[in-house]
Formats: sequence, C-alpha cells, structure tokens
Amino acid sequence: MKLKRFSNKLILIFVLVFIIIFQIFMNTNFIPIAKAENDTELDFGTILKGDSATRTIGFVADITNTNTIEGYLISDNFWIVLDPEKFTLKPEESINIKVTVNTSKLSAQDYNGQFHVYTTGIPSKLSYNVKVKVVERKPLLKVSEKEIDFGVVAKDKTYAKKIEISNIGYSELSGNLKSNKRWLMLSDNNFSIDQLQAIFIVVTINTEGLDEQYYSGEIKIDSNGGNETITVRMRVKVNQPYLTVSPTVIDLGDIKSGEIIEKELTIKNEGDGILEGEIETTTSWIEVSEREFRISKGKILKVKCKFNPLILDVGKYKEKIVLASNIGNYEVTVLINRLHFPPKLMISTDNIDFGDVEIGSMSNSSINIWNDGEEPLKIKIINSENWLILSQDEFILYKSQNTTLFLSINAETTINEGIYEDSIDILSNGGNKKLRVKVNFTEQKITIELQIGNKFARVNGTLYELDAPPKLIKNRTFVPIRFISETMQAKVNWIGHPTNEVQIYFKDIIIHLWVGNNFSRIEYLPQLNKKAEIVKLDAPPTIVNNRVLVPLRFISETFGAYVNWNPEDQSIKIILKLKREI
Repeated sequence: MKLKRFSNKLILIFVLVFIIIFQIFMNTNFIPIAKAENDTELDFGTILKGDSATRTIGFVADITNTNTIEGYLISDNFWIVLDPEKFTLKPEESINIKVTVNTSKLSAQDYNGQFHVYTTGIPSKLSYNVKVKVVERKPLLKVSEKEIDFGVVAKDKTYAKKIEISNIGYSELSGNLKSNKRWLMLSDNNFSIDQLQAIFIVVTINTEGLDEQYYSGEIKIDSNGGNETITVRMRVKVNQPYLTVSPTVIDLGDIKSGEIIEKELTIKNEGDGILEGEIETTTSWIEVSEREFRISKGKILKVKCKFNPLILDVGKYKEKIVLASNIGNYEVTVLINRLHFPPKLMISTDNIDFGDVEIGSMSNSSINIWNDGEEPLKIKIINSENWLILSQDEFILYKSQNTTLFLSINAETTINEGIYEDSIDILSNGGNKKLRVKVNFTEQKITIELQIGNKFARVNGTLYELDAPPKLIKNRTFVPIRFISETMQAKVNWIGHPTNEVQIYFKDIIIHLWVGNNFSRIEYLPQLNKKAEIVKLDAPPTIVNNRVLVPLRFISETFGAYVNWNPEDQSIKIILKLKREI
C-alpha cells in the first residue's frame, strides 16, 4: 500500500517536471480572467448547512503561436467540487470553471480550503483559497435589553418603553412572552419572526393603586430559538412630576428637497412637582429651539425642531430626540427617507444690460448656470435674436455642476440704431428661467483725442504717437493732415514740387489743399452730378518738421465730424460717426 502511494507521488512529480520543461520550450501564456476580488480568494460568505453555492472563474489562452494548453484542477478539500477537472484550450479560446461548495457533510463553523490549477502554459500553477461559513438551519433568539429600569415614577400613572426581539438565526423564530406582575403589561404575548428579522414589543407599567416603594418584575420569553428573562424595575413615589410628549414619533417621510423642515414637540408635566431636564439630539441634522426645560405642574413647553436633509446622504435614517429629565429619559424617534433631490435650475442673474454698443462692434457678457439638485439637469436655451450669440444652447449639468454661458453681440448683424430688448428662454427638467437682455445700438464712430504740443493721441482709447503734434498758429489749431485723414478712413496723396498739393479722398469727395494757400477745392464723384466747390480757409496749410498741418476745423467739418475744444488743457476731441451701408 505504501509502495503504491509512493509510486503515485513519483508519477505526479514527473508530470509536473514535464509540464515545466514543456512550457519553457513552448512559451505559451495562460491568463486567468473574472477572478475573485483579490485574485487569489473566493469567499462564499454564509451558507446554511446542507446547502451548496457555486462561483465561476474564467481562463483564456493567450498564445502567440499554434500551441494548445492543457490543464488539470485538483482540490485539497472534499467539499470543494470543480467542474470540469481538466480542459484543453486552443489559441484565443477561453473556459469557465464552476467552483461549488457542498456543505452537506460539514459542521456549523468557518472553513478555509484550497484548490489548484496546473497547466502546460505560463504560469504552470495557480492556487485559490476558498472561504465559507456554515451555519445551522435553526432560529436564534436575541433581546436588546435584559434589564429595564423605569427609575422614579409617579403614582397612578402609566409609562412605556420598547424592547427589540431579534431572530439572528436561519429559520423562523416563534415564541411567547409572559409577565409575572399585574402592573407589568406587554403589547404582544406571542411572536413569529423570520430569519435575520426583528420586532418591537412595548413594555408598559401602570402604577395605579401601588404603594410608594420599589417594585421589580420579570418578563419571560420562551421560544424555539432559546429563552430569555428581562427584569423590570421601578420606584413609585407620590408628588412626582409626570412627563408626556407629543408626538412620540416624527416621521418625515420621503424627502426630495434640501429645504429645512420644521416640526413642534409638546412637553407637558401631568404630575406633581417640577419637571426639569435637558433635550439632546443624536445627530447634527436635527436642531431644537430649547436645550433645557423646567415645567411646573400642569404646564406645557413647545419645542421647535428643525431638520436639515441637505447634509444627509441618500438613504433611510432613524435618529432620536432625547429628553433627559429628573424622572428618567424619554425618546422621540425621528424617521426620514432621504431621496435623490430632483434637478433644480439656478442662474446667477435674470437680467443683462449691454448698455451702449456701437453697430459693428463686439460686446460680451456672461451668466453662471448650475444644478442645485442631485439628478441630471437637462438644459435647452431658446434664442430668437440674430444679433445675440450664445456660447452653447443645449447641455447637461450633474450634481453640484455649473457652467458659464457667454453672450456676445454679433458684429456681423445688419441692424439699425435703437434700443433692443428681448428674453432668452432657459428650459430644463428642473424648472424654466427667462433671461432679459437689453442693448442700445449706436452708430459706429471714430473718436480722436489730441492735445496742443503733445506727440501722443488716442483713437477709440488706443494710444498712438504722432509725427508732429498739434500746434496753435495765430489762434488757429493745426493738426497733422495724414494722421487725421487716415484715421477717418480717408486716403491721402502728397504732390510736392512745384504745387505742394495735398489730395484727400474721402468717401465720394476729393479735397485739394495747397500749402500756403487759403483756398481749397472740393470735387465730387461724377455719379453725384455735382459741381466742384471752392472753399476759403481761415488759415492756409503749413509745413512743420516736414509734416503738413491743416486747420482742424476745416478738415473736420469737411469730413462731417464733431469737434470739441477744451481751452483749459488745450485738448481736442474729434468724433466721426460712420454710417453703415445697409
């Protein structure tokens, strides 16, 4: 017999050595897929005795040539069943292995086992740990408290507390409860509880007709999952305060918004003497208006309670408001089912005023849009105005997400002067908003700012350096003709010797000026069918530092520009409105 076992082991060793040598030469890869969470362990959790459970693991042959992979599975434990126990994989083929735990011959306890996969590929061996907890198919009784102390209680009153009876076993738990005192009463005397479930029993004491002394009673629980005894104690005393509170349960129900919820508690002293104590909460999302109380006989106290679901995660919650008084503690149960908040559309402003905008120029503004809910907010923006461009018109915002909507005046739009107002509709599954937009379109203009003796000028706010600064000559303001003309979108030609003539082409006119000559000639394009004019200047053009300067007022008025002279700082502002061809 020993020789036969030795022979079997020798054969197994020979096979393993052969496999290792074979895979070195063949260089085939054997890749596990869909394995356990940590890649080496299969945890089957808790299984009832006599039941079985199955998990699946997969393997694939990643082969770069035409070789196949052969594999064998061996379990170290009889309760681990593998199917199949051997396999062959061609290139790129995969296989699923069923791993079954059979508890029919196991006792109720924790088990750790192992199985191995041997292959002709790389790696040649894979080992898996198997964990399972086997439990008896029977109920098991558990009680939340084995002693209930009502403390000092008033004569001729009733008091109540709850106890929890649980079935932590794996079969139905049934039984009964009995009290050994007439003043000790139970809400139910029989129970039936499914596996891993629980119920509540209300324990009530009635002090009517009792003397002033200590009392003790018992509650006997008999069940098919074990027995328990709960001791109940109290001290009856005359002239005692008696606390009642309403409601005893605050059920906030299903909550789908982050708004603060307000409720009211009424605390009353229906006994004698002074009822005093403190009010505490078991969580930060519950706030109470009073932290202490002192209530005389027959008086009541109204306590405002605020509940903030915004700080809660989604889920069901059960919390308490505890009244710790001089006659014992009382609890008010608070229930809430915090659901996902629906989407809620929010915008930073509902009004945008672009102010004055020159026709043909750009102007930008923006608003922030965000989702004040938790479910996805789907947004669509309706814009009917061709003079307004939006950065986006359809998008989705998720929980706490925001975006910036940019609004721009369309410089390419053909439009007249005037005030334009309209509303943009922002539509969503979390409400709708109207965004009012206003703009005053004005004619496009060129503004030139100059100063006597200053070589710098500004055109529409941009600084430029002049070849020659403006000058005062015989109380007349002279400006550099080329700079002024070209800024006003005119073309300038200089004809030197012998005429020293300046020709300015502006829109449909040609202006002729001569250095040292008080007269100018204005010609019109032939299609205008208009004769040329001779215009006398207040002062003739002149040359300063090889630059031609002309009288400001003549050139500006000929161009149709508005001129403003400030004598205090000798500054000049020239404004030319540009008519758009429509």
